[in-house]
Parts: sequence; C-alpha cells; structure tokens
Amino acid sequence: MAARPAGPGRRHQPSEDLPKHFERGGIEAGSFQLIASKGGRAGSISIHQVADVYVAKLPEGRSIDHSFAASRSGWVQVIEGELFLNGEKLGPGDGASISETRQLRLSAVRDAHFLFFDLT
Repeated sequence: MAARPAGPGRRHQPSEDLPKHFERGGIEAGSFQLIASKGGRAGSISIHQVADVYVAKLPEGRSIDHSFAASRSGWVQVIEGELFLNGEKLGPGDGASISETRQLRLSAVRDAHFLFFDLT
C-alpha cells in the first residue's frame, strides 16, 4: 500500500496500533528502542519480515554498541545529526549497509537521531 498525504485541510488520525513510545512522544536517549519486529515483540509494530527495526537518539559524544547474531546484517539511516559508524562519518539522509561484522559501534559527532535495522 502506498502512503498518501491526507490532502489540504485533512488530518491524519493516530493509529491505535502504534507502539507505546510513539504515544508518549519520547525516545529515550542513548539506547535502541524496538519499533517494529516479526510478531510485534515488546509492544512494537508487527511486520512480516525477519527483521528488527529500532529508533535511537544519541547525544553528542556518546556511543552505542550492537552485536549481530551469526548470519545477520544491518542498515543505519540517519534522520538528523552526525555519527560515526565503525569509523565512517554519516550525516542527515545518509544510509549505510552493515555486513560481515559481528560488532557495531555508533558514536554521535553531533546529537543524532537515526533508524537501525537488524536484518537476516
């Protein structure tokens, strides 16, 4: 299904299926928060893929680590700010594929807001 704007003068109604952290409008800084997963674990949105989708906000100077299970890979999509992904600098709108590694380190150069996908 393609997303479409509501159109002039119309407003989108919030979905009752949204995870609780969207309802309260906050994302805890410095940690991954699961927002979508196969089967809807931990109050996340249920998707029909073997994937975990996280959102994170990372304050400047802070780092977050992730360990991949065997045969898993990832993707990072920066929404705002800047971060280093295992030493590679990413800025707003940048995305990066992560493969053939078991350990990942994300470090904020400037306050960063991003999505992280843990994939098969």
